[in-house]
Amino acid sequence: MKIVHIADTHLGYNAYRAIDKETGLNLREQDTNAAFKQAIDKIIKLKPTLVVHSGDFFDGSRPSNRTISFALKQLLRLTSANIPIVIISGNHSTPRIKGWGSIFSIFEFFEGIYPVYQAEYELINIGGIKLHCIPQCQSKDSFAIELNKLQNIDFSKPYNVLVLHAAIAGIKEFSMDSEFNELLIKEKQLSPMFDYIALGHFHRQVKMKDNAYYAGSTERFGFGEAGEKKGFLVVDLKTNKVEPHYLDIRPMVDLKPIDSAKKEPEQIMQELKIAIEETKPKDKIVRLNVINLTKDTYRELDFEAIKQLLNQAAFYMYNFQTAKSQALSLNPETFGSLDQEFKQFLQPTQIKNKNELAKLGIEYIKKAEDACV
Repeated sequence: MKIVHIADTHLGYNAYRAIDKETGLNLREQDTNAAFKQAIDKIIKLKPTLVVHSGDFFDGSRPSNRTISFALKQLLRLTSANIPIVIISGNHSTPRIKGWGSIFSIFEFFEGIYPVYQAEYELINIGGIKLHCIPQCQSKDSFAIELNKLQNIDFSKPYNVLVLHAAIAGIKEFSMDSEFNELLIKEKQLSPMFDYIALGHFHRQVKMKDNAYYAGSTERFGFGEAGEKKGFLVVDLKTNKVEPHYLDIRPMVDLKPIDSAKKEPEQIMQELKIAIEETKPKDKIVRLNVINLTKDTYRELDFEAIKQLLNQAAFYMYNFQTAKSQALSLNPETFGSLDQEFKQFLQPTQIKNKNELAKLGIEYIKKAEDACV
């Protein structure tokens, strides 16, 4: 009895101003779609009993028509292969105002797709598996109420699988910094009574307990994830074996910072040249990092030469900083989503309560984006 655990596909995601030359669409949107399609290809070949998606299926609560069409096409490929899928809503895919309705409601019209998005616990039975699903809730208090419902579960066989989208309370590494409406679950609430706990929200594949795993994301959504393998998990409920399956996605490289302290511009340029050539930037996303720059040295760097060294990269950006960690340069072609830009803007500042300000700012940005769509 095998299931596939996948999460954080973030369909509709786009960043930077890199354009796919063939389609004219945002390069990162294309990469995100390609990763999901590749995952569906692999899952169909694996022929699991079902697929569980642990949240953030879409990157936003109001995806474009193009994104909806692509998503449905891939999901219908699954159901045509007699592989049902259960999808819970995550914080990215849930409207900030409940009255606006959810895009997940359209999935109810398609046999074999089971959306869970009403901000409350739902039990779904498929093929001898009981799926206990808690989607994104409107507040931490309402999430706590839904978690308490798990205390009354009948754990008699068949198999019992818990599906959640949340961070682990008290463990900073498993929190997505400054995420809007991030929900928390205590580690002790990951009950060993479940045959498997399918977690979403954290973008790295990681084992939390013998029966609890984050599947990670299917793409890299920031340089903090550069170098990480991405994919999904295959879970054998009978043997408790969990096997990772990885996707072949565009490489993302965050170059080791070059310390420019007491160095002439020529030496810095030589070190940049060596670092860029060693990384073989063709078709990769690359970030250059230089620290301890003076403004005078910065002005003397040969940016045209850097551009020529990186002209085959899919996209590149600079992260050049002074000794006081103040960003000197932001390539005008490196703008990401508004919330990403806001977080990047706050990063070098010395503002008190920076995390609280970031969360509040991102909340306003998301509300504005929802209102404009």
